Amino acid sequence: MSTAFLVLSKSPELIRWSANDGYSDEVSSFYAFDDSVKNSRHLQLGTRIFLRLDDLVVGTGLVTGLDTRVARKRLIKCPKCRRTALTGTRHGFTCNFCKEHHDERDMVIEEVETVATRAWYKNSWQPAQNPLHKLQAEFYLATKDKQSSIRRVEQSKVEALIEALRCDSSGVNPSKFNFD
Repeated sequence: MSTAFLVLSKSPELIRWSANDGYSDEVSSFYAFDDSVKNSRHLQLGTRIFLRLDDLVVGTGLVTGLDTRVARKRLIKCPKCRRTALTGTRHGFTCNFCKEHHDERDMVIEEVETVATRAWYKNSWQPAQNPLHKLQAEFYLATKDKQSSIRRVEQSKVEALIEALRCDSSGVNPSKFNFD
């Protein structure tokens, strides 16, 4: 069995409080990310993903296609320490590293070149009949790194997570997909 990862997708309402402009994910079709995202190199053909939309794990699928392209990414950084680990507040941002609070107008904007990828799974998507809250999903994860948007699922707990979500993966046969 290949590796499995929990991937985070944010709704447009929550993107406003992120350190970048987010990605154009389509929950039941593909997950978009770039090469600056920790663990991004692990999402390959045949990888099982569990998609978390905001606070809920909403389904699972197998990566059956990958599209890549060069892209520009806008990063929002702390004006004091130049880090992108920010938490939004009603009046701006607080930096998770230097702990300084800054008004939105003071944030540093930087554009960087990245390799953008879409991991397609629409032909194997199984929606959760019982979506799990992000705190319940922590039990199934191999790390406690809550900052990463791509996190490895403990291999021995993959089937249990599928069952907990009540996803019917009986019709999804990995051998029917050509991953060469």
